[in-house]
Amino acid sequence: MPQRIDLSACSATLNLVAKTHKTRWRNAEREILDLMAACFDEPNLPPSSTDKTASKLAADFKLIAANKRPISSKRCTGMTESHLNQKLRVRHSRWLQDKGIPSLSPISHLRTKRLKTEDHQLIKTCATELHLFFDKKARKRGAGTKVAQRTALIGLANIYVRAIKSNESIYNLPHGDRSRFIEFCRAALEPFVAETECTSHALARAWKTIKATEKEPAKPS
Repeated sequence: MPQRIDLSACSATLNLVAKTHKTRWRNAEREILDLMAACFDEPNLPPSSTDKTASKLAADFKLIAANKRPISSKRCTGMTESHLNQKLRVRHSRWLQDKGIPSLSPISHLRTKRLKTEDHQLIKTCATELHLFFDKKARKRGAGTKVAQRTALIGLANIYVRAIKSNESIYNLPHGDRSRFIEFCRAALEPFVAETECTSHALARAWKTIKATEKEPAKPS
């Protein structure tokens, strides 16, 4: 896999869909890099941050979860911070919004806030979940490629709707082979996914399956 990630194709696709402000796109670019780090362990970060194994990450997150103030832990940096950023964005976006925390690098912004006990507990829970994930991964290397791709597609969908300033549910995004959303996903995933799994047809099929199994239940009228 390449050491550097070229996101020009992603940028071009998003700019076809919306007149995205330059700073807005930089935010989306950072989110994509964090997402790739969380899903495939191949972030666009310095080598010193990328050489951690799954077992080392599991140990780091165990210590972070045990800390009364988890984001103050010396272990919450580099790769571990990227994973925790992504976890908070995907699982607790409403909580971040309620606190006025931007989706770009939320942990760095949370460090400037006076957090309540329940806030620390929420972050500790995320760290515990990441500990369990990497501990399992360390015990069974090579497994979870499909899960990683599925997680990446859902994460990219969240990034996409924010970047184009849409209020629609991610599950309303199209799954057609030629849709710009699928083009965007293909551009982002190409460095990380096998060629046969990264064709427009394969990604469209995968996204259609996700929509069918993960779609949010309809709200009562």
